[in-house]
Amino acid sequence: MRLRERVISICLSVAMLLSVAPFQAKAAENTTPLIEVTVTETTETGATIHIKNNKDYGTNQIGFYKVLKKSEQGFDSAQALITSFGDITDRTTMMAASIPEFLAGPPTFTAQTEATKTVSDLEAGTEYVVYAAIGDYYAMATSNDYSGCSFVAVEFTTDAETTASLIEVTVTETTETGATIHIKNNKDYGTNQIGFYKVLKKSEQGFDSAQALITSFGDITDSTTMMAACIPEFLAGPPTFTAQTEATKTVSDLEAGTEYVVYAAIGDYYAMATSNDYSGCSFAAVEFTTKTDGGGETPEPTVPEDATTELSYQENGKEEITTVYYEKFEDATVALNVLANCSNITLTLLQDTTIQPTKAYGYAAVIQKSCTLDLNGYVLTAYSGIVGSITGGLLVEGEVHFVLTDSSEERSGMILSKAGSASMITGLAIGSGFSDSVYEKLPGDITFEMNGTVVKDANYDQPKAVKGCLSISDSCVSAELNDSVVYGAVTTNCDSLELNNSRVEANTEGQRVLTFSGKLIMNESVIANTYDGSAESCTVSYYRGANEIVDVGTILKLTDSTISAGSGTALNLGMNQKVKYAVDLNEGAHILSDSGIGIYVDSQMVGPSWYDEENPAPHAAIHLYAGSVVSGASAIEVAVGTKNYKLSDVTKVIRIEMDDGAFLGYDNVPVLPNSSVMTYPTGMVLDVDASNQAGFEEYYTLKNTAEMDQIIDTITFGYQYLATLNATIEGTRNLYVAGNADNTYDTVLWNAFTEAYEAAIALIGTDETAANLNANQNEIDYREQQLSAAALALQESVDTVDLSNLANGTYSIEIQMMHSRDDGSFSMANGAVERTATLTIEDGKKTLSVNFKPMELGPINGHLLKFWVYNAPTPDEAKSFNQSYIQDNYVVHSNYYNQDGTNDPIYDADGMYPGTITFELPYFGSTDGYNKIYGRVSVDAMASDQNVIMLLQYHTLKAVSVQATLSVDADEMSLLKTGTQSIGAKVTGDTGWTLSYQSGDTGIATVSDSGTVTAVAQGETTVTVTATKEGCDALTKTVNVKVAADGAAAVEPEISGDNQTSKDKPREHQNKQYREQKQNDNDGNDFADVLASGPNGPGHGTIRAAGSSSFFGTGNCLACLNGTFYRVGGGCSGFHSVGKTSLFFFIHLEPVLSAGSGGQLFDD
Repeated sequence: MRLRERVISICLSVAMLLSVAPFQAKAAENTTPLIEVTVTETTETGATIHIKNNKDYGTNQIGFYKVLKKSEQGFDSAQALITSFGDITDRTTMMAASIPEFLAGPPTFTAQTEATKTVSDLEAGTEYVVYAAIGDYYAMATSNDYSGCSFVAVEFTTDAETTASLIEVTVTETTETGATIHIKNNKDYGTNQIGFYKVLKKSEQGFDSAQALITSFGDITDSTTMMAACIPEFLAGPPTFTAQTEATKTVSDLEAGTEYVVYAAIGDYYAMATSNDYSGCSFAAVEFTTKTDGGGETPEPTVPEDATTELSYQENGKEEITTVYYEKFEDATVALNVLANCSNITLTLLQDTTIQPTKAYGYAAVIQKSCTLDLNGYVLTAYSGIVGSITGGLLVEGEVHFVLTDSSEERSGMILSKAGSASMITGLAIGSGFSDSVYEKLPGDITFEMNGTVVKDANYDQPKAVKGCLSISDSCVSAELNDSVVYGAVTTNCDSLELNNSRVEANTEGQRVLTFSGKLIMNESVIANTYDGSAESCTVSYYRGANEIVDVGTILKLTDSTISAGSGTALNLGMNQKVKYAVDLNEGAHILSDSGIGIYVDSQMVGPSWYDEENPAPHAAIHLYAGSVVSGASAIEVAVGTKNYKLSDVTKVIRIEMDDGAFLGYDNVPVLPNSSVMTYPTGMVLDVDASNQAGFEEYYTLKNTAEMDQIIDTITFGYQYLATLNATIEGTRNLYVAGNADNTYDTVLWNAFTEAYEAAIALIGTDETAANLNANQNEIDYREQQLSAAALALQESVDTVDLSNLANGTYSIEIQMMHSRDDGSFSMANGAVERTATLTIEDGKKTLSVNFKPMELGPINGHLLKFWVYNAPTPDEAKSFNQSYIQDNYVVHSNYYNQDGTNDPIYDADGMYPGTITFELPYFGSTDGYNKIYGRVSVDAMASDQNVIMLLQYHTLKAVSVQATLSVDADEMSLLKTGTQSIGAKVTGDTGWTLSYQSGDTGIATVSDSGTVTAVAQGETTVTVTATKEGCDALTKTVNVKVAADGAAAVEPEISGDNQTSKDKPREHQNKQYREQKQNDNDGNDFADVLASGPNGPGHGTIRAAGSSSFFGTGNCLACLNGTFYRVGGGCSGFHSVGKTSLFFFIHLEPVLSAGSGGQLFDD
């Protein structure tokens, strides 16, 4: 099964699992068992099962277990057990039934070796068998092969049923007027369980059976009455649907020195209500006596040591406060939810405690009554270990007013969200955020207050971790955070959220710290994202949908408050064509980003249709009042879909108004795409100098243009001097108009140039658009500098990249992964590659090494699994993405690592993901498409393998470590007597070398001090080229020289590799070879057989010294006729003549080089 399919399957299946157990492998003879199963902690109704797997089945591993009575039909093999869960080829069903701990799924893609499972609903004193199996899913699903599976069966027996009373009642802490009653239930009546108790004087008419007690509360068929009268702890209701086994009750209004009786009964409500059957009920009656009147104060009840939560409430019409203690917080909320006719309901933590949901899309505890939760200095931890699923800790729902507070002096209490590996939990949910299909919500409007408390996610400072600790749904009509802190992400869809002297903080990439769709009011408060990395991030984000036009008024109001970001956007404002809203930044409001955007208006879809002349009010009205600050690399950016709409279309429906006395902070330009989106007071623009006002020294404020005249070369200009910008635009206009359709320029560089050119044009205006009168000189100068730099980078990219003289060594080069459409857009795989690659050159061989990294995709990461190169001889052929050009082992994968989704990669020889790929470049050049390597990637997070283009940006090429390299134009040369040819030797990679030449036989050929070879007589010899430099080893090259007889045609014997270049053009076919084998025919004439291999096939020819020639072959071949080389295209037939030249059936014949000229043989 493919890895990405396993990821999807696992994520789907874990959401379905409520209690799945792991597996073990079958024991091999005389070795450790492949599966070890031990059963511990047996009770009357359950047991704990430990399963240990001692064999690794790899990435397709899967395991199962099942518990059956020994008397039932069991399993005798792994196949029998596994197929009992369903069709093995049904991946979704099998994954849902499997043991999740043994799946090699996210985040580590490494299975665990042990799992512990708890089974319940067993029968007392009964023999059971645990069956477990593990194997390779791929083998089972595709080949029905279970032979490699491990299997084990282990027996155990549950405890015998005890003879203890089914109900135990104890009375403690009796006073003159009251007592504490503890009721323990020792029998589980299932989901229909219900219990009752009543306290009467012993002198009063009591009860002798469960039926008598229960029916004293009313008609058993009246469920409303009976539920209100029952003991809530014994109901199997939400959120856990598991009844408690104990309840503690406090009774008051008793008489001093009086005998009383506690009557208690528990049974099956369904049996009683439908069949009037009370036979299965439990019943108990226990006597106690109140203390006699001593005239002193009634002592405070003692808090049980194991109590974690106190529930207190006041029944209507009574002055007394009832207090009940619970070992589990969840039990206290169950009791709270069934209270009727009560007020002043308070839950108080008595010690640190943990709540835990039991299923996906479920909550650990639910509050459905108006109440106060007092953390009392303690920590309520909401923990989830449910893999791959969203869960909740404490849910508040219904028509309630909920207050979260902390009465401790230290204010050390908090609600803490904590999740296991690949699990997600929201610690506090004000209204359920789950869909109705997975959670049935209780309707009602909620109001929420958080006073002096903390809500925190344990991973709030881990950038990649999911950290949603507080969720406020649209069921909440208003929420307030007063003197409180939230460490983690907040999602709020309530009508209004108000922060007063409060703080929300997280370190997060990808997520927002706070997302809202209603109103957000901040007074002396802070929302901060401390993330300072390269990935996308945001602090506060707004978006609201609507089906019809609605003016929602002011959605954001800041007074003496701050929204800040490290490297991301501080405030993101989404837009909808149906919604109109306003943002008020009052005095003391700060929207700050250290290196990102202050305010980003997401208006890319805004167009002319948004403007309504009858109702011209803007869709987004942002007002910067005096004393407010917006700051970032650019303070404000209005996103414009420039390919579809004009900026003027957008500014009709977006109004950003800045008052005198407000401030902007920026690095280069205050507003993107330019300052024309701003509305300044008449006659004012941003000052070119930072403010000198105390507290605002790094920011810019408005200034009257009349005070901003400039004097240049004794000439006075106004606040805008445009001459330099106009000259730059004029100088680059032809370049822009010519375009880059022929891919002369690097795509990334060209896109940067066009962006800079269009930004400059937008500033000076066109016939269709007005000039930007809001631009100050800083903005004008920046646009000129950007355009000049972009144009210069284009020119340098084609003028200075000479790849023909690269010495041996290593070089750094920037790369990009581009989309296979080759339209300049980036591939999704670009996020998985490091920008800087290493190019290694060794004697003409060019090898590229590229480092890959995890690709961040929300809560999980994607990883490169495989990279292929289309190894075609030219880019024109490679860009066809023809699979025949792929060689599986052409790319070397190395530097493997593992990674768990949040931590840094762990490099290991046994890792799953290659961190580095290395391959020889199939062609080499910086223009004409030779800078594009066509490849294919397999990434586990992608649905399928994808074609990509690796763009080599040769203009970024930098030497890292190079060595002096001696090269010559050709390793061999053929000359006619008295002919000459230059060796063309040079040293690259270093300077200061001296070249010298020596002929092996001056009787055949001589060589000058400058390296020119002169043919003397027929024969063969060598010329040795030596390069020397003081303190360095000498470099040498040998050139073979052949001198033909008088009148013979000289043949270039061998031309290949880097010894030959042509007009600075890249060599299209480096596999071309021309070889000569000199022979003697029967007539004593010298001749040479020539073999030519070209791109379309081999050819063979014979060249005779007497002038007769023959040539035959297929494809593009070379022929030499009377001392001139020809390229033959399209195929050729033989020709032969003695004493003269004849040509037959040549479709194409083109002269290339005269052999007698001593020149070079060109490849093209």
